[in-house]
Amino acid sequence: GVESAAGTLAETAEVTTDGVKISLRDAKGKRTVSAKAAVVADGLNSTIAESLGFNDKRQVLMKDMKGLMHFVRGLTSALPLDCSLVSYSIPDVDPNANVIIGMMADNMNSIGSGAAKYQQFCQTPALKPLLASAELVETRGFNNTIRTPVREPVIGNVVLAGDAAAPTETHMAGAIACGYLAVKAIVKELNGVRAYPEYNAWWQGAFAFNQPDYFKIVSEYYAWNKV
Repeated sequence: GVESAAGTLAETAEVTTDGVKISLRDAKGKRTVSAKAAVVADGLNSTIAESLGFNDKRQVLMKDMKGLMHFVRGLTSALPLDCSLVSYSIPDVDPNANVIIGMMADNMNSIGSGAAKYQQFCQTPALKPLLASAELVETRGFNNTIRTPVREPVIGNVVLAGDAAAPTETHMAGAIACGYLAVKAIVKELNGVRAYPEYNAWWQGAFAFNQPDYFKIVSEYYAWNKV
């Protein structure tokens, strides 16, 4: 019974007495939909989170962080089963950040960094063995603004899930967990059982970036990384 709207962008949202209104835009123009509740998962640069005021109390850590994301199929060596990404420190490729390889479905992986091109990855000793038989499927650019995480990602019956409330990608496992628990909390709330505080508590304890000293540790790591 779920209606899928491919090619539709959710731009803004408004909490109402009955639930939520969301402004949508597609090739035909703009329209508004209403619902009792919503799960917002529109990424690091979430326009929904911005429109609802979630970003008002967030500190901007880095503005306009640009880079390239390469999507490849058939890495020689798969990532460990107990993680969804591996971070490589390769100053010759990107002196300002790490090269991050993430898991995706259908034997695909994402490789993201600063302005590094795929050819650079292929010639790097650390990555060359992994990419020897890999196929480059697609390359996309990204431009992210990095903010401190949303402390309590719920307002009314709107729940932010995954990257929309995070300073960096929550990746596969984190995104799936956020979506599942957000829907579970909404169902309880609509049936008269308080569950949003439980979701907030889970969110705060589940991800390292919610810890007070996280960004201090990360900044020290990168400083050491560049020595």
